[in-house]
Amino acid sequence: MTVGNPPLAGMEEGLVDATWLRGLAGGQNEFFQNGLAAPNAASQATGTPIPTGMALVEVDSSVSTGSVVLPFAAAGTEIQLINNTANTVNVYASPVINPSTGALDTINALANATAFPATANNLFAFACAKNGKWAAK
Repeated sequence: MTVGNPPLAGMEEGLVDATWLRGLAGGQNEFFQNGLAAPNAASQATGTPIPTGMALVEVDSSVSTGSVVLPFAAAGTEIQLINNTANTVNVYASPVINPSTGALDTINALANATAFPATANNLFAFACAKNGKWAAK
């Protein structure tokens, strides 16, 4: 349930509804995206990037083992990923050096280019308590 009126899409500047902003601060108004496609046999370099600022993401299509790429691991960030496909979707950390750490991000202390397998029809949680380090389950 959205509380208040969210900002208009594509509007970088403008007045923000105070009720909506209080809902955002209280954890009620979170951004989500569904309909993501994980490209067939994709890799870290060609996977679908998960947009920054999303709290919930759903992958709805993957012909075979596809991949998605997390945004930079910034402390306090949490992303829930729903794999709503019949295939495993590989989840990768960003292949770009994180500007806040000067190093490549990791998921569960695995090497940067190592995929975290999000099995079919499951929910996965990715959380970052320290810049550059994703924890996943």
